[in-house]
Amino acid sequence: MERSGAGHGVKPSGKRERGPYVVIVDDDLPAAQVLQSLLEQRYKATVAHVPENQNRAWVALGERTAHLVIMNLRMLERSGITFLRMVAVKFGTPVILLAPPDVTNPAIREQAMRSDLVGYFQKPSENSCGSLSSMASMVLAAADSLLRNEEPIFKKPLVSKPTQITSVATNSQSQGQYAGGISLHVAMNDPELHARHAKVIAIGTSAGGPEALRRLLTALTPDCAGIVLVQHMPVGFVASFAQRLNLLCRIEVVIGRSGMKIEPGRAIVAPGGMQMRVCRNGSGYGVDVFNGPPTCGHRPSADTLLRSVAQVAGSEAVGVLLTGMGDDGADALGLMKEAGAFTIAQSRESCTVFGMPGEAVKRGCVQRIAPLEQIPDLLHALSA
Repeated sequence: MERSGAGHGVKPSGKRERGPYVVIVDDDLPAAQVLQSLLEQRYKATVAHVPENQNRAWVALGERTAHLVIMNLRMLERSGITFLRMVAVKFGTPVILLAPPDVTNPAIREQAMRSDLVGYFQKPSENSCGSLSSMASMVLAAADSLLRNEEPIFKKPLVSKPTQITSVATNSQSQGQYAGGISLHVAMNDPELHARHAKVIAIGTSAGGPEALRRLLTALTPDCAGIVLVQHMPVGFVASFAQRLNLLCRIEVVIGRSGMKIEPGRAIVAPGGMQMRVCRNGSGYGVDVFNGPPTCGHRPSADTLLRSVAQVAGSEAVGVLLTGMGDDGADALGLMKEAGAFTIAQSRESCTVFGMPGEAVKRGCVQRIAPLEQIPDLLHALSA
């Protein structure tokens, strides 16, 4: 197969191609060239660079199953959000958006952020080699698990029909077990769940998280234990994201501030660009927001939050990892389990990207794997 030049697409081949296939839709040639060079060097990738328009990108996507689409947000400004939605519906290909500093249409940016993106990165204000290389390295770090996978990982839509909650079967085949004998089904009649009386629920999520959190939090009632959560998201979008959830949910959804109490019926979202940890607050628990360094490449980080919960709340806590790329929070979920907390991972089939929860499962940190639509009932049972 020939690697594309600018806008010439990729010729199909009868042979199986090695390395990932990536489509870059960007008329910023210096940035695209740096990305293409790193993709080829690090992953032996085949890259289709499409600088002209989205129609050409559509052709490139049809020529070979892509592992990833990297797109300049400015190209969406010109023709609207339809292309992004069509990529998700027709191909299910993960998308990373790059936002130039001169984006002039905030409505398009807001619509794009509501889409199911793998990542969103701000381009540097200057096109120096160092600045572009730094940005490209961050983009590829976010997509590393996708690019190292031999076959493309499709973003599966979240399960739309509720699944009947069943008790755990005695036969491992009927349980749908993962490694380690963890059941896929939620045993709602399990006395261990109802004996927990959890006071803190800690949630970490990344790619696919906005939609997963909307569906999870809108299903919760005010008698559910207090929630603290990390969603990987650009700094400027976290506040509006929390505000939208607060309007939709029966529980209160707020941005975290130091000293804020963790209470039933309240979900505290870690603010963008800051770390958040749980601490004692009188006879209960609260949060501390601070300007700490990135952990697992993220700020806020699920690892930082969940480690603090393990240290402070122990067996009075529940840890949950939802859809997301990478392994942020996986080891910390293991610490929560060791401290006596109950740990949950979203199931592979209901995840957009089975990265964060998948890593936790691999490392033996998870006590229950459940489809997204079952997790609200599970959290209510653990709070009762």
